[in-house]
Amino acid sequence: MHRGSSKNRAAEIFGSANPETSVAEFKNKIWNTARNRVFHGRSYPEPAYLTELFSTSEALRKAAEKQIAQIAGVPQEKPHHRYEELFRVFFFVEWNTSDPTQMFAADWPEALLVRRTAMAELNRVFAEGLP
Repeated sequence: MHRGSSKNRAAEIFGSANPETSVAEFKNKIWNTARNRVFHGRSYPEPAYLTELFSTSEALRKAAEKQIAQIAGVPQEKPHHRYEELFRVFFFVEWNTSDPTQMFAADWPEALLVRRTAMAELNRVFAEGLP
């Protein structure tokens, strides 16, 4: 049996992390508009709406993390990094392969890329979270 979501409980959880948002604003902007447009696919999320949805997502993440921390009894304060900051590290490397007739170069500069990746900001970000 599926238990339905409680709009009132959701408003309480959201409001505890985002007290500047009134219950009426939550019900209109988050529960009705965002929930229906995104989760129920009521309409295609136009690019202009995606900008608004970003701030809504941040506020939802903040509320969810606070609620999880309370239930699990763990500290809520931890660094949050956007997906782009953690997993997208791009390097452009150019070299001359010894056999340009091959479909894939077997002599790619692996050692250079290992060193460059080790120096990437990505590693510093992960290290921040370690005790």
